[in-house]
Amino acid sequence: MSKKSNLIHAYTRALKTSNKGAYATRQDQIRIMHLIVANLFALRCAPHCWQKISKEQIQKLSEYWKDECLNAATIKNRMSVLRYTAGC
Repeated sequence: MSKKSNLIHAYTRALKTSNKGAYATRQDQIRIMHLIVANLFALRCAPHCWQKISKEQIQKLSEYWKDECLNAATIKNRMSVLRYTAGC
């Protein structure tokens, strides 16, 4: 399996087996994680697994979102999903 499919499989499994939140919330989190993975691969700085994501990778990701002129609330929501998924 490729690095991208390993990342996708890891967070999909973690979010689908979690009983926290409604089904719609978990599906939104999966959708946001798909966007995060795509952005990390666009930046060429994807981690091997979510527990190994570094501070520098997160900073590059937030700078990338700021350069795309995303709203601060959108960035905050994406970071909370990332924090939740990396902690699973």
